[in-house]
Amino acid sequence: MFSRGGGCLLLALALGAAGCGQSTYAERVNRTAEVFTYQAKLDQNLQAEWTQPGWGVSMRPPVRFRLKPAPVQPKPDAEGNVVEVVEDTRQPSYLGVQLPGLVAAWEVPNEAFLYLCSNHQRFLDAQAAVGDLHSPDNLLSDIETVLQQAFEFQLSAEAAKGPSELHAKFPERIPTSDKFAQPKVFDTLRIEKTSEPQFAARVYEHKSDKIQVAVIYVYSPKYTTSPTELENGVRLALETLRVDPVVPRGAAKGPGGGTTGGAKPPAF
Repeated sequence: MFSRGGGCLLLALALGAAGCGQSTYAERVNRTAEVFTYQAKLDQNLQAEWTQPGWGVSMRPPVRFRLKPAPVQPKPDAEGNVVEVVEDTRQPSYLGVQLPGLVAAWEVPNEAFLYLCSNHQRFLDAQAAVGDLHSPDNLLSDIETVLQQAFEFQLSAEAAKGPSELHAKFPERIPTSDKFAQPKVFDTLRIEKTSEPQFAARVYEHKSDKIQVAVIYVYSPKYTTSPTELENGVRLALETLRVDPVVPRGAAKGPGGGTTGGAKPPAF
């Protein structure tokens, strides 16, 4: 038979255990509610997932950005040769440059552009020994060279002291917490072109083993109505970015065709 003291101790332990169970259940309910709230935020601000078939790259672009059509691949002649030069109207000709490794482009008409570049095609070209061969390892540095020409700036060799510093890389994790999504490491670069026509950009560089990807958001300080809101959408989209660390294998066939030529200037 239990003593009165022993009975009180068991009762206290039982009540304590029940309290722990209630606490765990409440935490699970709160966690589920937070996950649903986060998912609702993604659905409200982002589109359905865009993916590059076979390359393991996908992202949910921001709602206001519409996908620009890729050029149609030219048909080979009777001997299997392709002689037609295809204009890639996704390229930022308004900057006077061609982005290396361009995979996809989106725009908010007359306000902003979003580009995604990767080194996948360089791997395929090297395997097939076709085209102008460029090292896959140099994609990000080649993009930086092109952007320095377009925006008329010199990239600092030193890391940025903070996220708002111009023309220097700032390492960061997006998202900052692993509460809802696995953070990815980016080198972020803020750049501005002060001569006319004026443009600004945010560049997000990411590496997944040998795969290199850059997401570039370009806008006009004069004509973009809500650049910060659009940038917030881009950063939210980066939370959904998936880049598999797998080198592609297969025929040297790029996403949508060649990348020669330029687009008409936007109506900024």
